[in-house]
Amino acid sequence: MHLRSFIAVTALFLVSCENDPTIQRMPQVISQSHTVGDTLFVQGCGRIDLPGAEPEEMYRTLTERLSGLPDDVVLYPGHDYGDQPTSTLGEERRTNTSLRIPTLDEWMRLMGC
Repeated sequence: MHLRSFIAVTALFLVSCENDPTIQRMPQVISQSHTVGDTLFVQGCGRIDLPGAEPEEMYRTLTERLSGLPDDVVLYPGHDYGDQPTSTLGEERRTNTSLRIPTLDEWMRLMGC
């Protein structure tokens, strides 16, 4: 008899600094984990000054596409630029300035677009 284990993975399209859909949702028994690639970092977000970057889509990704996920989601960014390699979405909502910019116009102004 062969037993197999499976992990359900759902990919969500999120624009990153390289315009690469990189977030994957992996449900787990206790909490949820997400790899967020170059979209959201601990205390930051992906660059929007690279060729092919779409600042408006990055803002929508950070403010709309991630908004439906619960606070207890554990984030695994594509780069370790923060004080720690991972964080929760709730912690990032409270402390990450990239998630606290209220309008697209303000985002564009603050990002130098």
